[in-house]
Amino acid sequence: MRRARAVTVTWTGRDKALAKLRASGIAHYDVFRATDRGAYKRIKRTSRMKLRVLAKAGRRYRFYTIAVDRSGNREAVPPRPDLTMRVDRRR
Repeated sequence: MRRARAVTVTWTGRDKALAKLRASGIAHYDVFRATDRGAYKRIKRTSRMKLRVLAKAGRRYRFYTIAVDRSGNREAVPPRPDLTMRVDRRR
């Protein structure tokens, strides 16, 4: 049986302004997750830089975040996941 465990995923981010402009600051992050070879799905919109998620033993997870600033500008989807992890089975 695959039991789920809580895992904390963390990330960093900042809103960098172009020359002679002020950054508006990050409003929130959209967090996306894919399980095994499945498609990415948005699992959370948050202004925090960490999230506790449930992960099942024997599964592989991929995550990425998209930062959205207070002006509504969205970061581009990364070409590769920000994090890949596999949850080992407990012995």
